[in-house]
Amino acid sequence: MPNVYARGILFGTMLMELGDDASVECPSLDLVCSLEFKVKGYFTGTYNGIAGKIKRISTGEVLYEISGKWSDELYITKKGNKEILFDAKTAKILPKIVTDEPDQDEIESRRLWTKLTCALKANNQTLATEEKGKVEDAQRLKLKSRQDRGEVHVPRFFEPNGDDFDIKLKNISSDPQQAKKQIMDFIFEPST
Repeated sequence: MPNVYARGILFGTMLMELGDDASVECPSLDLVCSLEFKVKGYFTGTYNGIAGKIKRISTGEVLYEISGKWSDELYITKKGNKEILFDAKTAKILPKIVTDEPDQDEIESRRLWTKLTCALKANNQTLATEEKGKVEDAQRLKLKSRQDRGEVHVPRFFEPNGDDFDIKLKNISSDPQQAKKQIMDFIFEPST
């Protein structure tokens, strides 16, 4: 996944920018999509730029090229034929399906960071910093408490695999309705 950078902290307008490379492989289709999220240079370039290629894994043959801006229009090109792949200006934003905050687990992001988020929305940097500190301090205390008891943290959804993590949910059904139920049960069963 690309990194997120804060620009304009010292001067100019503050904004967030994506930068770095990302790729998705599908061995069963023999395809890989590699994307470069381009950052704007100090004097040249543009914000939110993307360049990428969809290639055949086995041969390295470039099937499509991707270009544009993720915040505007993305284009896909095959043998000189350029088409719009995605238009952010006309894309329909779907409503999020979110559990009410009081019903969320205490460490779910929306619930955990709600006071910080409210402070940021109110443009109150002092309060945002205080709320961030409270969350971080509480997490440090939990870590120290676990260490004092000799407990090892076991991630709820993932298990370590070298430098990566694998999802613990295995044997997902090929039936869409059954798979949805398995995933919902896996995610929303109360944590211990």
